Amino acid sequence: MKQILIVDDEILIADTLQETLARATAGRARVQVCYSGAEALGIMRAQPVDVLMTDINMPDCSGLQLHSQVTALQPDCRVIYLTGYSEFEYARQALDQRAFAYVLKGEGDDMILRTVNRALGTLPLPPPKIRPARRRTPACPGSRS
Repeated sequence: MKQILIVDDEILIADTLQETLARATAGRARVQVCYSGAEALGIMRAQPVDVLMTDINMPDCSGLQLHSQVTALQPDCRVIYLTGYSEFEYARQALDQRAFAYVLKGEGDDMILRTVNRALGTLPLPPPKIRPARRRTPACPGSRS
């Protein structure tokens, strides 16, 4: 199952987004939420995260700072910026860091869901689980099994 981590210092936005994504990705992804960059780094040091959706402007650690640290920890993680800031400079910096996407909070749930689904779709599939074959001993002709 894929892992999505939402990071936003605005608790109501983060919690609402977690509920929305959990419903939309049920059975395909586990959605976690945290409220600071420091908390996100703690989670990402302990477990893999496939998609990180982060606000760009947070008090302890900006989304841009978080992204650079995440790249060192988990280079294959898809980073999506979800922000209220439409200034070009933020978008340029996000693109310089190879962000997967930059979505404005005002664009609505449909845009967010499409972006997350696109990000999930770019991730490699997990290797198939192969169960060892049960070994059966063939019965010898004339034997009583």
